[in-house]
Amino acid sequence: MENLKKTVRLKKEESLLLQDKAFTLTKKAIYQGNKVVYQESDIVHFIIEKFLNKIDINEQGELKIKE
Repeated sequence: MENLKKTVRLKKEESLLLQDKAFTLTKKAIYQGNKVVYQESDIVHFIIEKFLNKIDINEQGELKIKE
């Protein structure tokens, strides 16, 4: 298991969406009086930790979110 990939290639649109979300969350945190700066990687790590176990496949083998 030492040869695990540590990078993920994102589409340009996905990268921009993450960048926008990080900016929005950072701005909201600052307005709330918190000195938190969110980076794109913070969002990706959060999604992996909270939602990875909810990913499954349907009958056609396509990815889906478990309900």
